[in-house]
Amino acid sequence: MSLNGARDYGGSTVAIVKGMIYTTGGGKVWAIGLLKKPDIVVDEIDAGEEGKKIYGGIETPVKVWVKNIGEAPVNESFNVSLSYSCGGGYGGGPIGEKTVDAPLEPGERKPVEEFQWIPPEVTEPTICWLQAVANADRKAYESDLKNNMLNESVTVYPMMPDIELVKIDAPAHAEVGESCSIRVKVRNNGADAKNISVILKVEELGEEIGNWIIPSLRRNEETWTDETSWTPQSPGNYTLRAVADPNNGIEEYNETNNEKEAFILVEMVTPTPTVTSPVSFGIGPGQGGGIGGGIGGGIGSGRGIGGGEGFGKADKGSEVGGGMQIPTNASYTAEREKRVFGFPLGNISPGASGGGGGGALPLFLILLAVLFIALFYLGYYKEKRSHAKLLSDWKKNKKRINKYKNQKGKINARVDSAADCVSHVPAARPLILSF
Repeated sequence: MSLNGARDYGGSTVAIVKGMIYTTGGGKVWAIGLLKKPDIVVDEIDAGEEGKKIYGGIETPVKVWVKNIGEAPVNESFNVSLSYSCGGGYGGGPIGEKTVDAPLEPGERKPVEEFQWIPPEVTEPTICWLQAVANADRKAYESDLKNNMLNESVTVYPMMPDIELVKIDAPAHAEVGESCSIRVKVRNNGADAKNISVILKVEELGEEIGNWIIPSLRRNEETWTDETSWTPQSPGNYTLRAVADPNNGIEEYNETNNEKEAFILVEMVTPTPTVTSPVSFGIGPGQGGGIGGGIGGGIGSGRGIGGGEGFGKADKGSEVGGGMQIPTNASYTAEREKRVFGFPLGNISPGASGGGGGGALPLFLILLAVLFIALFYLGYYKEKRSHAKLLSDWKKNKKRINKYKNQKGKINARVDSAADCVSHVPAARPLILSF
């Protein structure tokens, strides 16, 4: 071979060590290749044990970092695998494998995508070992393949309860004085728990409106509390805050999910004013269906002008019906009332009585008018009933007379027929007997 453009060197002895090619020539040993090489190591394993415990059966995130401690960059992607093994007969196994993308520069420390590990459910605190291996498939070129592994010990504890406050069931809107029904949903994500306390407060008022004790919750069980009620007394935005295990009487592996909030907008509803028409009395013809049917006049009083409810008789042809209800006739106007009746009790329009109080009708005149109308109704009603009875009796008698006439006609017809038969019989001759 030619080195540095000079003479050809090369012997029969060739060796390749750690990526370097060695040969002999000119009485010397020549090394061909890069003298600076990368070197991958697992720098750290973190199972989040600092500041909290690792519980069996609960998913635990595990973080792994790798680092290039060599002098050259890693230009190929490589894998990092994670596994565990536990004492006490709980065994072990693989957790997962992640890929680290190139490049990894000299001295660079890079996090691996997070692993998720579910430790075995233990009955007492147990030591487990986490093992991470980088570049186990040797896809990346590096100077040392013996320093790619790291072991980390962790303690796994028996599972604890995890009381989670899931939801507050409350209306989003309410009115002042309206009773609101509220309940709370609670779940246990961990080991069995007993005597779970739950409270509910209105934050702005500092008022406790609910307090419950849940006797027990098994693992992955959830339940609703009984309903409580709250009646807001003033409008505004209110915050409902529910807390499970407020006094931390239950040891949990997760204390961050014990609270929940909900919001209620309370509004003051202004009642709609009701407009009522003034009550007036009048006398006049009415039109409407009675009990017996038909159209007839009536006298009544009620809301409106010139019409109202009353009693009367309705006529249709020669038949007389029963009592009749006269509907209010909204088409009547004050001017029509004046045209029909004039002012029988005086002109009560404003200003009619001079410069006084606007022409208000004295109360005793109103009472007198009511009494007069009532007496008129009574007499008219009795008279109509009497007339109806007489007419009914007359109809019955008329039917009897017509029946009698029909029967008489039939008898006369029969008599006439018999007479005709007699008139055609020959006269009998006298029979003379002689002895």
